[in-house]
Formats: sequence, C-alpha cells, structure tokens
Amino acid sequence: MLSFINLPTSIQVMRQLLLCVFCCLPLWSFAQKISKLDSLIQLFEEGSKDESALPILREICAEHPNSIGRLLYAKEMLNLAQASDNTDYIHYSYMQVGIAYRIQGNLAESSRNLFKALDYAQEIGDIKKIGESYGEISTSFASQGDTKNAVNYINRAIGIFRQQKDSLNLCIALFNTGYDYHTMHKTDSALLYYAEAENIAKKSSLDDEDKTSFLAYIRGNRGITLGAIGQHDAAVNSIKETIAILETLGDRHGVVDYEYHLAVILNDAERTEEGMKLAKQTLLESSVLNIKATMRDASLLLYRMYLKEQDYKSALKYRLTHEAIKDSIQNSNVIREMANQQTAFEVGLKQAEVDLLDAQKENQTIINTALGIVLLLVIVTVLLFYRNYRDKMALNVKLEKKSTQLQTINKTKDKLFSIISHDLRGPVTAFSGLSRIVRFYVMTDKKEELLELAGNMQDSASKLNAMLENLLAWSIQEQGELELKPETISLIKLIEDLNSTYQPMLDEKKIKLITSCEANIHVLADWNTLHTAMRNLIGNAIKFTPTGGEISLYCQEHKEKVRIEVKDNGVGIPKSKLKDIFDIDTSTENTFGTNGEKGLGLGLKIVHEFVLLNHGKVEVTSTENEGTSFTITLESRKPPQKQKLIA
Repeated sequence: MLSFINLPTSIQVMRQLLLCVFCCLPLWSFAQKISKLDSLIQLFEEGSKDESALPILREICAEHPNSIGRLLYAKEMLNLAQASDNTDYIHYSYMQVGIAYRIQGNLAESSRNLFKALDYAQEIGDIKKIGESYGEISTSFASQGDTKNAVNYINRAIGIFRQQKDSLNLCIALFNTGYDYHTMHKTDSALLYYAEAENIAKKSSLDDEDKTSFLAYIRGNRGITLGAIGQHDAAVNSIKETIAILETLGDRHGVVDYEYHLAVILNDAERTEEGMKLAKQTLLESSVLNIKATMRDASLLLYRMYLKEQDYKSALKYRLTHEAIKDSIQNSNVIREMANQQTAFEVGLKQAEVDLLDAQKENQTIINTALGIVLLLVIVTVLLFYRNYRDKMALNVKLEKKSTQLQTINKTKDKLFSIISHDLRGPVTAFSGLSRIVRFYVMTDKKEELLELAGNMQDSASKLNAMLENLLAWSIQEQGELELKPETISLIKLIEDLNSTYQPMLDEKKIKLITSCEANIHVLADWNTLHTAMRNLIGNAIKFTPTGGEISLYCQEHKEKVRIEVKDNGVGIPKSKLKDIFDIDTSTENTFGTNGEKGLGLGLKIVHEFVLLNHGKVEVTSTENEGTSFTITLESRKPPQKQKLIA
C-alpha cells in the first residue's frame, strides 16, 4: 500500500499569486470583481493603442483570474511598452509574461522571460526591479522543487529589500522564504519567517482589504506547516479560516490552492471521506482556472486515496489523469532550460571581467571548463547507471509480485476445480439416473411417486442453479468484469424480494423469518451485488438452522451508516474456522446443513468481496450449537426528494 503522507512540494500557485500582484505597489490587489475586469477590458478595446493604454493593461493583468487571458494582455502591454521605450512597463511586462507562463505549467518560457526582466533591470540599474526579478526567479526554481537555487535567489532579493527599506517587497520575500524552508522540512525556520512577514504586514500602509488578504495567506501557509508536523486540528482550522477570507475577496486561485493542501491534511488525519470530496473539487476548479501544477497534485492525491480504499478502477482513472498532466508540464526540458538561462545570466554579469583577463587566465578557464565537462559526463554516466539499476530492481519487484499473484490464482483455480468436481458430481449423476425412474413411473402409472420425484428434481435443480450462480458471480468478479451501478436502495424492498424468494425453503423446514426494518432506511450500493450477498447469507442461515428454528433480519441506521444483521439459532461455526471463514483456500472439506445440504464453498467469499466492492464491511460472530450472526455495514443514503408541481 502506498503512503499518503508525502506532502507535495508544489508551491507554484501560491507564490505566483503573491509576487505577480505585489511586483508593483500602486496597483497591487489580490482580488477584484469580474465586473471591474470587464470594464477595464472594454476601456482598453475602445481606447487608443498607444502608451496611454499601458496603465489599463497593467490593471487587467493584475485582475485577470485566468492565465491565458493574463498572458494575452501581458504580451500586448510588452509590445506597447517597447514601442514607447517605457522602462517601467517593459520590466513589468516581462514579469507578467513569465508569471502567466508559469501558471500554465510552461516553465521554460516562464524562466526565459523572467531572466529577460532581470537582464533589463540590470541594464537600467534599477535596484528595486532587480530585487523583484530575483524573487520571481526564485519562484520558478521552487516550482521545480529546486529549493537550493530558490533560497539562493530569494535571499538576494531579501538583501536588496532590506537595504532599500522596501518593507512591502521584503514582507513578500520573507513569506516565500518561509515556504521554501517548509519544503526543506525546517519547520522552526519556516515559522520564524512567517512571523516576521506577519509583523511587517500588520505595520504596513496597505489598505484594509489588501492587508487582510496577505495576512490570510500567512495564516494559511502556517497551517500547511503545522499539518506537516502532525498538528492536524490546528492546521485544518487555520486553513479553513484562510479559505473563508479568500472566498469573500473573490480570490479563486488562492482558494483552490489552499483547498488542495487542506485535502492533503484531512487525508493525513484519516478523514478520508472529507479529503476525497475536497480533492475532487480542487481538481475541477484548477482545471477551469488552468492551474496545471494543482491539477497534477490533486489527481495524484485522488489516486492514492482510492488506492488506499481499494477502489482500483477509480485509482487507475486518476493515475492516468495525473500522468497526462505531468507530461504536459515538460519537467525535464524545463530544468535544462532554467539552467541555461541561469548560466547565460551569470556569464553576462562576468563578461566585462572576462574581457580583461590575460591569455594565461583564459587558458586556465578553458582547462577548468574541460575538467568541469569531464566531471559532468562522469556524473551523468553514474546517474544513468543508477537509473538503469533502479529500473531493473523495480522490474524485478513487479515480476515477483506477478509471480505471487499467479501462484495464488493457480491455487484458487485448483481449489475451485476440486469443489466443482466434488459438489456437482452428485446432482449431475442423480439427474442421469432420474430419466429411467421417471420412465418406469410413467409406464407403471404411479402418479403420486412421479409427482414426489418431480418435486425432488425441482429442489435439486434449484440448489444446483444456486451453486452455478455463485460460481458465475465469483468468476466475473475475479476477472474484473463486474460493472457496479451504485444507487439508492430501499432495504425494505430488498428484504421483501428476498422473503418471496426463500419462502418455499422456509416453509419446507418450518423456519420462522423475523424481519425488523424501517421503511425510510436506504443505502448506497449496487442492487445486483448486494442482493447476491444477502441471498447467500439467508440461504446459509436456512441451511444451518434446524427444522422449526428461527432466523432474524434487522436493519439499523446510525451516524450515516446502516447495519444489516442476519442471525440464526442453528448449528454455529467452530472457532477454528471463524478466522478464515471468508477464504476459499482454508479448507477442502464441505460443511453440511441440518438436512444434509451441501454448498459450493463460494457463498461466504462472494458475500465478503461483494460487500467490499460496495465500500462496506462484513463481520461474523458465532457460538457452536447456539447460532451465527453476520453483520453488513454500508453507507446510508437518503432518497431524492420528489419535486412538487405548482399549478
């Protein structure tokens, strides 16, 4: 079973939101109403396409909730800024283009534009813009899990902001550094950075809405860190408070990101049902907003949740979704491209010094470069060998697992053939001789004996048919071809159907069936599999209850769960058999009923597996010579309310 405790390190959405809206103080805003955005877009479309449109485009980029729209208007702003040689807007445009590409998952293009912004800031000598560029480049490295480079660049930004006494951008940089240390599992350092950022934010000159929003982000990230160290209750409360605040501000990106982290913490706290519901909601909303990193992480979380719940069909669905999204993010190309961009930037900074070096230094540089290349080739070779070794080990584990599964299947098959040959030989042999007896009774005109024989034949055929039905149901389930159709089922209707089916057998053994089930109790399950499971339990109860005995069937609803109990006062089950009663491989011996009835040996295994398929559980208690009780627990489900038509 895979672990669910690995907290994803994707912080892309959180940091993109903060830095993209903070990179220019006068226009910083976390959330605005759609009506304002529509007005801005209309104002731009109807206005002049020159330098005067730049402030409008800047607000559109800050307000736009969709990365595709943000990228479109950021590129439009870049073209106008370059045409008018407006240095402020050229730098800001490159930053916005890089942020938009990062939200889309295209980190290669994101990195390219952010390094262009840094080059431009260096060229015009604007220290503040250099610091802002360092912050965004740090976010790009963090998006790929490269925490070392992320911390390196954000510390450069912090140094500039402290020197410039730029409290707002310093606050943002401290916030992001706190999350970097969180991903490095340095909890104390992370909480210290959050505390410093929070202190600065409270004293800042931001308006009330902006300050509320930023403090909510700090509270939310603190909750994520608390969740990582096992303080689940505090983490859940903190993140829920953040989501509530961001909801009121209309910050959908922030809400989606924190909903994902809350789903992870709920799953860690064994609140699987809540976590699964929230993870599905996060996947849907991040798809609408085109936040690929959150889509990737949410689909992986759902895969692990369903795998833990043994719902392999749903697990496979979300695993395939995760792989498709992950491939689209271009992880391997991005890492190489970001390394190239970083190298190009560092080379550009040192170009003036390189021009002044003499021939001896140039030769030494060439030698060092050659040695570096050789070392790099050695490292790459070692990594390739390691990966090949790791892949082989993984393949061996898979082959061993498959071998074990095949051995289990063969063992089950042999057991099944043994049961079939033993339990079906008698009825089939009997049927082959009945034709001669029937012919004799017809020729001798013995109608009463013929009617009695016909009744026995019908009873034998019914029992044989029940055996074959169990065999077919088990075979379909084992092959994975069983299609479940969950629906809201009324238990009283199910019991009535079972009662009519087994009434002749009950009458034959003079067994009294006592039922107690309220009409408003419903469960969420597949009708066919639940009916088959209940049919086997009642059939077993009749088989092992003596003539004149009593069988009870009770239903009880409690805390969104329904318990169904089938209890008899029959022969009971020995303690030695209770432990493995649902395993077909535990015994080769048949158990006979009170009238000598034989079973195929599959009934209880089918009950167990069909109940599990419906996300329920089955328990058994028994005392020899006193009786047996089987209890099924399923999820309660209220039937939909009928709509009343108003004339």
